[in-house]
Amino acid sequence: MVSSVSYSSPISRLATSINGNLIVASPKSGEVKEYNPDGKLLNSFKLNITPIKVTNEDIKAQYEQALKESETFEKTGLKF
Repeated sequence: MVSSVSYSSPISRLATSINGNLIVASPKSGEVKEYNPDGKLLNSFKLNITPIKVTNEDIKAQYEQALKESETFEKTGLKF
């Protein structure tokens, strides 16, 4: 299980597990590795993924859809 400690960069994603292990993930290669606090590699695997390119038009369409749904939700008068 991963805790709330995390770091992201274009090259890798870092997180720590509850037991103090370091999780390193590479979005480009799909590799995920787990190291113990002494730096020993405990586990690794590779995800067979193909990233999907998100365009500015995709972002704008998603934003507009979310805004529309938010406005519809507000009109119902429901409160959190």
